[in-house]
Amino acid sequence: MKIVINNTILEEFAPGIKVQYTLKNKIYEGQSEFQHILIAEIEGFGKSFFLNGVLQSAQIDEYVYHELLVHPAFYLHRNPEKVLIFGGGEGATLREVLKHPVKKAVMVDIDKQVVETSKRYLPEWSDGSFNDKRAELVFDDARKFVEHCNEKFDIIISDLTDPFQDDLSVNSFTKEFYKLCKKNLKEDGILVVQGGSLDPYYLKYYLKVVDNLKESFKFITSYGYFIFSFMSIWGFIIASDTDYSKIQPDEEKFKRVKLRFFEPFLFHLMETQTNHYIRKEIDNGKAPVWQT
Repeated sequence: MKIVINNTILEEFAPGIKVQYTLKNKIYEGQSEFQHILIAEIEGFGKSFFLNGVLQSAQIDEYVYHELLVHPAFYLHRNPEKVLIFGGGEGATLREVLKHPVKKAVMVDIDKQVVETSKRYLPEWSDGSFNDKRAELVFDDARKFVEHCNEKFDIIISDLTDPFQDDLSVNSFTKEFYKLCKKNLKEDGILVVQGGSLDPYYLKYYLKVVDNLKESFKFITSYGYFIFSFMSIWGFIIASDTDYSKIQPDEEKFKRVKLRFFEPFLFHLMETQTNHYIRKEIDNGKAPVWQT
């Protein structure tokens, strides 16, 4: 797979539209059993991580994405002790989880080479989290893992590749997968899913994820924020059988957590704006739920 051509990387943003990255320095390039891995310094973004030629995170703002993925669930849940992470091979999702006083964090990633490469070339992403005694690494497919897992978790975080656009994770956005996730959640547990872009072209995929989650969970809420390196409004989904809108979160605990971006008030703002946007797009007939 030829990803870098004449010191440039071309990534499809949408049909007929490509983003061009200027490569300043190639740090690592290799092919794992599952995918092409590239770590490089990119003009304007700094050190950046690509899988199959698609940008996964960039030094300039990876903390924004990972804080938004992880901390809203910790804000809502009063006392999470056990957390399960799907994907997140760079270690940044695990890093954010371990900022809280959890007792155990299990990270499941299919690609051991992504994790080992990230440890070596992206150590600032994980910031020592792989060596934390509370962390447990499992190299397995997320779908297979939940089929055989008998543990119960307070929070499950799905940080897999974009929904319905990557063969490696396509089975981890289905109704069946979310039913299996629910089996591994405690009664007041929370499932968080990175749902991909909220931009008009990709919104149909996001809405399909929401639709699939509704088959298993009573309460669903959406939130999103513009991620500069993704050049898109990025969408996240929280699913639970507990109505957290009726429970007063403990904002004090976030004063003890060192964060660069996320604050509790921001979650409520994002939640209100995102749900309003989605509802309007559906009402106007611009974003029908994707049918299979």
